[in-house]
Amino acid sequence: MPGAPTRVATTGVKSWHWRFSWRGRRVRLVLGTYPTTNLAEAHEKGEAARALLRRGIDPRRAGLTRALKVRPEPSEAGAPPGHSVGHLAREFMERHVTRQRRRPEYVQRILDADVLPLWAKRDARTVRPREVIELLDEIADRAPVMANRVAGLLSQMFRFGIHRAIVETSPVQLLYRPGGKERSRTRVLSEGEIRSFLPPTICTTTSTKSGTRWTYGRSISRCLRVGN
Repeated sequence: MPGAPTRVATTGVKSWHWRFSWRGRRVRLVLGTYPTTNLAEAHEKGEAARALLRRGIDPRRAGLTRALKVRPEPSEAGAPPGHSVGHLAREFMERHVTRQRRRPEYVQRILDADVLPLWAKRDARTVRPREVIELLDEIADRAPVMANRVAGLLSQMFRFGIHRAIVETSPVQLLYRPGGKERSRTRVLSEGEIRSFLPPTICTTTSTKSGTRWTYGRSISRCLRVGN
């Protein structure tokens, strides 16, 4: 394929490379290693990279290959790319979360733990729905409830990105919660537990079972009203 020669490393590993111009500099994208990536697959990735380049997107930041290492561009020093997931997350936190949520630090912890380590330098416009699913599946395997939280935040963040013209569409296209349905935790207090937090003067009992229930129920409802 023109512009995508095979390169043999000193270790004997063969890889497909595609050289292109980005911001006036000649750079290289590794399309895969041989024989893991065959010629047809290298052609396919090369065409995908060309399509991204025509849209003004750096193919090296598009997740076309697993091992993605990109040196910072001189013009990017001190300022992240305007379309990176890291940039999107920062604007999402500054202009939405901190103004709308009582605990913005909770959202930041989730992003720092499960999203940014993988996608911080990734061009947000190139994140695919399948990649979102794979990320959420990995989280769900160890923490189902957290997978639901991450899914909700990603959906909000990419919708915010559409509003801010950072991305054109959202890759979060889920029909179900990745961690499954969450069950609420409920438990009935025992008589001893009820007596422990109600004043002794109102913890009176009657000779009938229904009478005892009525007394406790009314006492608890009065406590709740006072607390409110």
